[in-house]
Amino acid sequence: MEEGNDASGSLIERCHSLENGNDGFFLGRTDANSITVIACDARDNGRYGFNDDSFLGNTFISCMAHYNKTGDYFVRDKGNARSTFISCYSEGGNKTSQFSQNTKVIGGIWGTGYSLNGKDVMH
Repeated sequence: MEEGNDASGSLIERCHSLENGNDGFFLGRTDANSITVIACDARDNGRYGFNDDSFLGNTFISCMAHYNKTGDYFVRDKGNARSTFISCYSEGGNKTSQFSQNTKVIGGIWGTGYSLNGKDVMH
């Protein structure tokens, strides 16, 4: 996202991000909050499948990720972001997804599991 553009409140639906050198989806910085991501697919990317680098957090619904080199899902802001993951899917055999202490995970299939504030949670 270019400096000065505010993506907050956006909707990203049914998009695919495959075999990129970096993150599949990057939602970042102070102007990328309260974004809803629905039924998106991130596979075989060079870094994270879904990298939530926002300040306040975003919502992910029925997203799928697998075999992203750094991990499938990541929430950077460990103290403030209140991201929510509802019925998302992560393929087994990947690196553990990393979430903040304020992240909410509701349902889904987590093949490799995830970490909330450094503590592993297996689903």
